[in-house]
Amino acid sequence: MGVLFTAMGRIKHLTAQDPEHPTLTETCLAGGGAGIFASFVLTPVELIKCRLQTRTYSGGAMECVRTSMKEEGSLVFCKFWWCGGVVVWCGGGVVVSVVCKPNVLY
Repeated sequence: MGVLFTAMGRIKHLTAQDPEHPTLTETCLAGGGAGIFASFVLTPVELIKCRLQTRTYSGGAMECVRTSMKEEGSLVFCKFWWCGGVVVWCGGGVVVSVVCKPNVLY
């Protein structure tokens, strides 16, 4: 979640005309952009974590990375099959939060 909210704050400061009081549209765009960024950063990490939990790698995370790349190619970490879901989840969550609690800034 830290990656998500850090990215959202940075995107909001870069794109909003008034970052302290962004419009609903600016907040939604920042949330969607943060979701995209988080999925690109976290998908490879989640892949390795899940494989370490379900398979036996005596060499730890680095062996898991090497084996995955050897068996499936270097694009194994670029299978962003849930990117759209993260964008919808983050952007939708921000919209609901802003609409339901308009005095709270995200």
